[in-house]
Amino acid sequence: MAQQKLDRKDFQIAVKTETPKVITGASNANPIIITSVGHNLESTQKVTISDVGGNTNSNGLKTVTNSTSFTGDGSNTTFTFSDGILLTTPASYRVSIDGDNQATTTYTLDASANTITFTSAPGNGLAIVVIHLDTFYINAAGNSNYTSGGEFVTAEGVRFKKEAQKGELFYDTGENKLYIATTTAGVFVAGGPQNPDSILKSIALT
Repeated sequence: MAQQKLDRKDFQIAVKTETPKVITGASNANPIIITSVGHNLESTQKVTISDVGGNTNSNGLKTVTNSTSFTGDGSNTTFTFSDGILLTTPASYRVSIDGDNQATTTYTLDASANTITFTSAPGNGLAIVVIHLDTFYINAAGNSNYTSGGEFVTAEGVRFKKEAQKGELFYDTGENKLYIATTTAGVFVAGGPQNPDSILKSIALT
């Protein structure tokens, strides 16, 4: 297919300023649990997720939750994650009781029951915090099973032009992709309300 030559002035720069991190899973649940080993995210951070196949509700600007809290009562050893878990490897979590990190040999996880079980009961009134190192929750409900693909960058790691006119072209230097605006609207800027996927359509360069 013939390609029209475009002058440099026709391009606007839309750059991802950090290397995207790979996503390997997105649960068909509410909330969606994203699997991304060593994601280094913290609760309340915003991320822009793209290219998740199947469970497409995962894509877009999302808010992260990566911790779960419980309170010990001195007798209970098992606690249930109300939002579910996917991974059962203890090293995929960092667990603290009353601020003290626990050895991975002191607890086990059950993804079928969505529980964590300690070898001895945490003391009465002690705060239990579970940090999810390889998964995180997002503020969206699944719409299908995950099939493949996916990546994310933090909201601070994306910069797009503030406004796009219909038919205007954008070049993403980080991904070497060309995009065309499908409507006239504000484009996502870090911390802004608009998700670029809702108005930008990718054009293959090959």
